[in-house]
Amino acid sequence: MKTTFPKPTKTNTAVTKPGEATETASTSAIVEIPERPLTLVTPGIEGEINASDFQIPRLNIANKTGELSNEFPPGSIVFRKEVAVGNQKSPAKLVLLRMAKKYMQRLPYGAEERPKIFATANDVRAAGGTLDITESDLDVYDPILTLTMAIRSPEGAHPLFVYERNGSHYALAQMILAKSAYNNAGKQLITEAATALRSGLTVGMYELTTAIRSNAMGSWFTPVFRLAGRNNEEDAAWFNGLV
Repeated sequence: MKTTFPKPTKTNTAVTKPGEATETASTSAIVEIPERPLTLVTPGIEGEINASDFQIPRLNIANKTGELSNEFPPGSIVFRKEVAVGNQKSPAKLVLLRMAKKYMQRLPYGAEERPKIFATANDVRAAGGTLDITESDLDVYDPILTLTMAIRSPEGAHPLFVYERNGSHYALAQMILAKSAYNNAGKQLITEAATALRSGLTVGMYELTTAIRSNAMGSWFTPVFRLAGRNNEEDAAWFNGLV
């Protein structure tokens, strides 16, 4: 199936569940896509389909506790809660397609409500929030980085990895970097996008592994990105055309 939908643009708000413990926001919700017509070429689909009806699956990291811990070893990188694509020692291969910095509402751990997400700091302030953690009487928002990527199947041909290029099979995936993952991996990716990948994100081929981190509250696994190579101009254009 080939799907064509508009490039993402800024939106005022979106919602997502709180991060499980630490670094990558774990949620079944998808970052909001604007209400724009979606062109499908798949036979049998009818009706007014919009870009917001298209959901890009999540890429999550299995930790010692949580839903994924029942099915996958801690440190596993899991696509759509179904397929392990990497871990601490075996990297997942991916190409970044889009990245977007946003601001997510800080909520107490275990809160049932979904945090608000705003596109800009001005939007946060207009809604009565703040980026200053010392202003405890206001809603505090933290920066996050939303990544949209093409993740390579570790098993070759697979029904969930529908895009084929040079003998490798890929799927679209999203990951949200929050808290210390934003400060480490997120800022690394932003810096590399502004320097090594100035000609475009899809020029870079990344490897993603996990590493364990700890503090007084406990330990968890965090994403580790490495710029491992470069795509040629033709391949970079192909990846760019996926979204």
